Amino acid sequence: MYELWHLLTAYFVGTTAGVILFKTYVKESIIVSVLDNLVDQGFVKSFVDDQGTIQFMTIQEIEQESEILARVMNQIDEYEKERENNEKDDTA
Repeated sequence: MYELWHLLTAYFVGTTAGVILFKTYVKESIIVSVLDNLVDQGFVKSFVDDQGTIQFMTIQEIEQESEILARVMNQIDEYEKERENNEKDDTA
């Protein structure tokens, strides 16, 4: 009876450890693959910092980047309109 108790205890401990380790591995691999796919497809914005680590952008960073881009695009449009007006004045 003593050996049976040891056998059942060892079986239970081994099974529990296996399930916990497997769950951890599966969760980690699923999360990594999902994030990689989201970044590759452009749904999540990221950048590589100075240390080579991939950093995900927050909503505030994305909004700030969009505002900066919009201002730059407006400046480019204004410059092109001004240049066109100057060309028209030169030809007239």
